[in-house]
Amino acid sequence: MTLGYVYNDSGASLAYLGPGLDVAVEEVQRTYHGVINFRHTYLIDRNILDCTALADSTEYMLSKWWYGPRLIANFTAFVGPQCLETREVNRLLSLWNVAFVTTISGDPILRDKTFSPTSLSTSSLTTISYAHLFQAILQRYNWRNIFAVFDIMSVISYQIYGSAILARLTRHAGFVMTQRKLDFRTKAQYLSALSDFKDVSRVCLFFGHAQRLRQFLVYASEEGMTNGEYVYLAMELNPSPLLGNLTWRYGDASDQIARAAFQSLLVIQPPTESVIGSVKIRKLEREFMRRTVEDFGLPIPKKPVNALLAANYAAVLIVAIVLNETLSRDSSFPFSNGREFARLFRDRGFHTDVADIYIDHVGERQPNLTVAQFDRDSGELTPRLLQLADLSRVLELSQLRWPSGNGAPPPNTPLCGYRNERSSCQGSATSWTQGFGVIGAFVSCLIGVRLVFLLKKRLFAKDRKASDFWLDATWLHSPPSGRCCFTSSLVRLCYY
Repeated sequence: MTLGYVYNDSGASLAYLGPGLDVAVEEVQRTYHGVINFRHTYLIDRNILDCTALADSTEYMLSKWWYGPRLIANFTAFVGPQCLETREVNRLLSLWNVAFVTTISGDPILRDKTFSPTSLSTSSLTTISYAHLFQAILQRYNWRNIFAVFDIMSVISYQIYGSAILARLTRHAGFVMTQRKLDFRTKAQYLSALSDFKDVSRVCLFFGHAQRLRQFLVYASEEGMTNGEYVYLAMELNPSPLLGNLTWRYGDASDQIARAAFQSLLVIQPPTESVIGSVKIRKLEREFMRRTVEDFGLPIPKKPVNALLAANYAAVLIVAIVLNETLSRDSSFPFSNGREFARLFRDRGFHTDVADIYIDHVGERQPNLTVAQFDRDSGELTPRLLQLADLSRVLELSQLRWPSGNGAPPPNTPLCGYRNERSSCQGSATSWTQGFGVIGAFVSCLIGVRLVFLLKKRLFAKDRKASDFWLDATWLHSPPSGRCCFTSSLVRLCYY
């Protein structure tokens, strides 16, 4: 069973992801013919146009299916993508003890087995993986004061993942969090966020559309905030027009400014090969596109092959693997018990022709993730660090290159504080001012004494002895020894 909608307002649309489910069902039907008989049914209302409308209708649609006339199967599972309806689907299927396999949602509630006993996830986009890597990077460089920016005009995924990341950081002592939520309609909003950032931190987490991230960095460059003293972290879920084009290269007048500014950016993203998909998925690309047009009546997607489509395809494959294993081992297993069936997936790996998939101890897929950086020479996004799927290690693939003059990462706090407020820096400035004042007085004294000496020699040489003379007893005198002295509250200087 798959609940969803078919219009193209988000990456969760069945028009783009449904073909992955359909092709996989046909494949496992051929593979396990005579052993398992698969039947795939969609719960779709053509009047539902977006995620919000689907979430509002979820309870009615699922209840109508559950309590209405239906075919009673030996095993039933809901498999497919979710948008805003995840919690309602999870609540009802947990109540009915029906297996729930989500292929997109990274809602943190799915990790709580008290509330989600029948759920598991094959999504390559999981909040815990991203949150774990964000925390690892911040701790690696001892960055504790964090400024987070939310672009509220972008898809809701950024707010879901960003909130989960901040929640994890908040739970760990030592992080000081500041956040702003903006729609970035005007330049003033960008500059306001940058000003606030400058006052409290040197590390900015940006959760939003790629185009607005680029504009944010261009304005940061204009404000002198991409000079190596600041660092910006962003996340890429998967390549999609809905998320924008994460690059400095837009073919406009800001390209070169953006290219330099992107040197201060780190991107958390899946490895390239997991986004593109396997050779098998790429071979099926034309078939996926055909089904989007013929089965769902929508135009060909611009980027049909991505991690989300592959996750839907893989979900059906691993459900079939577990069903076949369990039937071979224990034909009396209670397949109608969603709680027991979900336990069979936990803390194990699956090898499929899409990818090797690791499901953790609570039934959530944990993908490999990378920290990537735009290479200074090529300008291309290049992986630098790799977090393994089991979260055990972060490996260095290549050295991060920082734009600062000394090649070092930005410190958590500048030497003189965020606002140049540290008293030690102010005291140092005062000392230098006093020092320059004394030096100036000394030089002035030498020049003045020399001029006075020359005047004295010319005017009084003929009719006055070059012995004692007095200009002002309070500041200059030439005693018989021929020594001239200048005395002030700061120094006493003498000229012979």
